[in-house]
Amino acid sequence: KGFINLDILNYPQGKNQYNLSSPDNSFENTSITQEYIDSDYVIKEFFIDANINRRVYFRIGKQVIQWGRGFFFNPTDLINVEKKQFRDLDANRLGAYGLKAHIPLGHTINFYGFLDVGKEIDPHYFAWAGKIEFLLRNTEIALSGWNKKDSHAIYGLDFSSQIGSVDIFGEVAVSEKETLKEITPDLSINSTIEEWIPRASIGFRKSFDFLGHAKKISVTGEYYYNDAGYTEDVFDEAIKTGVFLLLDMYEPNNLSTQYGVLAIIYNNFLVRALTFSVNILGNLTDDSYIVMSGFRYSPVYDLTLQLTVSSFVADEGTEYSLTGNETVAEVEVRLAF
Repeated sequence: KGFINLDILNYPQGKNQYNLSSPDNSFENTSITQEYIDSDYVIKEFFIDANINRRVYFRIGKQVIQWGRGFFFNPTDLINVEKKQFRDLDANRLGAYGLKAHIPLGHTINFYGFLDVGKEIDPHYFAWAGKIEFLLRNTEIALSGWNKKDSHAIYGLDFSSQIGSVDIFGEVAVSEKETLKEITPDLSINSTIEEWIPRASIGFRKSFDFLGHAKKISVTGEYYYNDAGYTEDVFDEAIKTGVFLLLDMYEPNNLSTQYGVLAIIYNNFLVRALTFSVNILGNLTDDSYIVMSGFRYSPVYDLTLQLTVSSFVADEGTEYSLTGNETVAEVEVRLAF
């Protein structure tokens, strides 16, 4: 069988797209080209499934891999091109090109392998990833690894379990070597090579009965530590911020050393099919936060109406002050067909 996920986009008033290039990775030689577009399309996933005697399962094409146990932070996700979006945790993400193999052995052990061919379809740039997943009493554990020619390996461990009525989950990833970059006062880039860089997340999920309804309210919390992150404010100066963004050195929600997420979901709020939620994302290093609350109404399976209000509680020069807005309201209508 096959599957395709295609986004067709139209911009009634047009859209300016900026392309950046810097041959020697310096600010002085960075060039910016501007392109005007009124429509675009994105193929997020396009793959074909097959199997050998229902013992070995294959998926070939552009695909999103379910890798890791984290709610929002996935340090063991070594494959996917696009990270989860805080404003829409259920959004369809951009897939990676490759071949996935899955070998299940009963209900207790699973073997996974993925050949990431990248965009160039050049064997020199192929990457390999593998994972073994097994059950130990009421705990699921997975060991994973990623490697690529002329690169350094990354190893991961993730787990999910239960303590009483509380679900717990976590991930740890360690990169063998990694190049860390920083912008010096004279706006040049200083690179240092560090060994054994760890990243880890730990979280919990608890559901509560309310007004006679089973598991009507759920609370999820997660903490993320990034040893490769900055411990100081990176965006404290406008010029320094410009260099940082122009050279594409900023990865959202992975800038600093410590982050946290708290998500509260109230199902069937007032009426059936109406969900009320409050999600808080915090950069605990620079003390900046996004507080997002909203309503989602799904009267039928393929129709969703959503209102979301996001507040940015952040001092100037911190990560979540970059938008320049204090509050943003969004209304969204989704129709799946």
